[in-house]
Amino acid sequence: MDKAGLEKVVAQTQKNMEKAARELDFIEAARLRDELGELKKLLETKKIGFLLILYMQ
Repeated sequence: MDKAGLEKVVAQTQKNMEKAARELDFIEAARLRDELGELKKLLETKKIGFLLILYMQ
């Protein structure tokens, strides 16, 4: 998945987490929070990789 696609997944997961919390589904909100954390780590890794590629050119 490219960076833009991953950013869309992060945004959608954030929305889903907030919806679950509003609906008082705290177990689902917590699961989504954890998933969101992993997605953000992956996104950061992709950003670092992109910067390294630019730096090495």
